[in-house]
Amino acid sequence: MQTTGSPSAQPTGISPESAGADSQDAMLRQLRGTLGRLEVALGSISDAIVWTSADEMIEWSNAVFDRLVGKPRIETLGHRISAVLVLEENGVPVPAQSHPVRLALLDGKETSGVYGLAGTTRQLEILARP
Repeated sequence: MQTTGSPSAQPTGISPESAGADSQDAMLRQLRGTLGRLEVALGSISDAIVWTSADEMIEWSNAVFDRLVGKPRIETLGHRISAVLVLEENGVPVPAQSHPVRLALLDGKETSGVYGLAGTTRQLEILARP
């Protein structure tokens, strides 16, 4: 590779813009690799895990959560958690405004409790963190 006479000059044929793009591509590859490893690690946990946005929309879930709600991930992403994980207390549906994930996000602190999974006899221990 040829360079100009100045020690701080860019090699010929490589503009500062393309050097920045190469750096961004490398960072993007590293980020994808990290996300892939996180997917494997969180996917191997035996507890159901779901990640929501601040407005309660599902952004990620592990396979255990997908099986729990009986829907593939592609059908739950972008949907409100209270519409996907429908809970009951003493056989009465928990209203969306009282869903533990919503309460944790609104209050900014951990919320926990035992709830029924609507339409089943299953009891779930829910731990929601902002």
